[in-house]
Amino acid sequence: MTSLDPAAVAAHAFPERTASWGPDDVILYHLAVGAGAGAAPFDLRYVYERDLVVLPSFGTLFAIAPILELLRDPAVGVPLERLLHGEHRIDVHRPLPVAATITTSVRVEAIEDKDPHAVVALVVESREVADDRPLFTNRYRGFLRGAGGFGGTRRPRDRAAETGGRPESTVRLPTTPSQALLYRLCGDKHPLHVDPAFARAAGFDRPVLHGLCTFGLVCHGVVSSLLDGDATRLRTMSARFAEVVFPGETLELSCRRGTDAIRGVARCAERGTDVLTDLAIDLRMEGQDAERTA
Repeated sequence: MTSLDPAAVAAHAFPERTASWGPDDVILYHLAVGAGAGAAPFDLRYVYERDLVVLPSFGTLFAIAPILELLRDPAVGVPLERLLHGEHRIDVHRPLPVAATITTSVRVEAIEDKDPHAVVALVVESREVADDRPLFTNRYRGFLRGAGGFGGTRRPRDRAAETGGRPESTVRLPTTPSQALLYRLCGDKHPLHVDPAFARAAGFDRPVLHGLCTFGLVCHGVVSSLLDGDATRLRTMSARFAEVVFPGETLELSCRRGTDAIRGVARCAERGTDVLTDLAIDLRMEGQDAERTA
C-alpha cells in the first residue's frame, strides 16, 4: 500500500468555508441521531420548531468536509476507502443557535506514523459571522489504514480519566436499518455508509454507520437521560471509535457521572463489542454562564 505523504498534507491549503443553517436543518439532524421517538417528555423540543433546542453534537456536521477534501488531493496519496474516523472531540463555546451563519477554518494539528497505519489530526474552528466569536471547535482524528511507514512520530494513546459519582447508568440507543441513509442527508456523503460495493472494497461486508452519527446518538442519549434535556450543560464531548456500527444495531451506553463530568462506553448489544470508548463529557455547572467557560 502507498504511504501517506506528510509534506503534501502539511502543504494542503484548506479554504475558509461559510455555511448557514436554520430550523429544518436542525430538525433533520436530530431525527438522524434518533431524536423524536418520544422516549423523554421533552423530546418534542428536538423536532418541532416551537421551542426548538439544538443538540451540541450538531456542530460536528462541519468537521467532516476537510478530511474528505484532503484525501481527494492526489498529492496526499491515500484513497478514500482507507479512511476511518478514529477519535473526535467537540468544544462547544456557547449554546448553539437554531439559525446561524458561520465561517470555518482548518489547520493540521498532527501527522502521525502508526506503521502500518497513519493518523491525520485536524482542528476545525467555526465562528459565528454575526459577532466573529468562536461558536464551536472540532478536533478530528482520521485513521488511514495501511498509510504509515513514512517515519513520523507516534502519539501515546490517551484515555479518558475515570470519575466517581453516581452509580452506573445504562441507556439503550436503537438504530434503524435506514439510519445511515437519513444521516447522510445532513452532509456526510462518504460512500462507505451507503454503497455496498465501496464498503466491500474497504473491507466491510456491508455499509457502516457514520462515526459522527454514533457520536450524535450518544450525545442525544446523554442529554435526554442524564441531563434532563438541558443541552446547554454539555461543554465538551470526546470519544474514540473502537469498532464500526452497522445500521439496525442497538447501542448500550453505560455511564458514570460526577459533579462536572460524565465518562462512559457504548457497546453493540448484538455483538457484545465496545464500539465507542473513552467517552468523556465535561459539563457546565447548572446556571453557569457558557460565555465565561468557553
